[in-house]
Amino acid sequence: MNLPELDPIDRTPDVRLQTALCIADRVTRQRLRRLLEGEDGIELVSQNGVEPDRLDPSVEEGPDVVFLEATEEGLQRAALFSARPHEARPSVVLLGHPDRATDAWEVQADDYLAQPLVPQRLQAVVRRVRVRRELDQTREINRHLLDLIRTMGERKSYLRRVTVKHERRMMVLDVDRIDWIDAARNYVRLNVEGRSFRLRESIGRIEKRLDPEQFARIHRSTIVRVDRIREIRSLRHGEYLLILRCGQRLTLSRGYRSQLDRLTT
Repeated sequence: MNLPELDPIDRTPDVRLQTALCIADRVTRQRLRRLLEGEDGIELVSQNGVEPDRLDPSVEEGPDVVFLEATEEGLQRAALFSARPHEARPSVVLLGHPDRATDAWEVQADDYLAQPLVPQRLQAVVRRVRVRRELDQTREINRHLLDLIRTMGERKSYLRRVTVKHERRMMVLDVDRIDWIDAARNYVRLNVEGRSFRLRESIGRIEKRLDPEQFARIHRSTIVRVDRIREIRSLRHGEYLLILRCGQRLTLSRGYRSQLDRLTT
């Protein structure tokens, strides 16, 4: 059973097309020009001062659409246009006798316009070109959005301020003021300029929220702010004593010796 041919596109995309005519035959070129001038959003262009019918396919700047004759020269030009990088490639439409339509596939042309020129055929070709250009633009936008999302994901946001309860008040502390953190059962103590504040959080979870360039885990129950360290002394059994600027002494256990290079650079 032969099914009716359906057009899957129920609207014409609002895509403007800069269009060049590489058509040697003057009568055909003028006929095509008149038909295209009746289409909305079509702009006939030249390139670098060259007439559209002599467009140079080796220059990777120019129109969105190129109409070519299905002659030997036209097929060679179509192949050159098709060989351009995708972002610099115009839509190539071949124009010729119906018997040469298969040549369009061999040179990877985007469409074929059979002669004699009929307005309805040309409108269908222009519409298909617009749909493809719109899809290309959408893919490019989506690619840039995905790149932006990946970039934003890589820029991990670290804890900058923390809210703690202290003497019936809620206090907001800048993380930059913390000297060191130690675990206390289900809590951690934030040691800030000689004062201690409790926060209901595990030391492992808060470690993941802190900037590793500023804080280092030195013990299973201790995190220290790196720029608060004034002195490092070697102890027995592979451990180290860290003396902070405030005078506090902390132990770097041998299980965290890998942090030593970070603390001394």
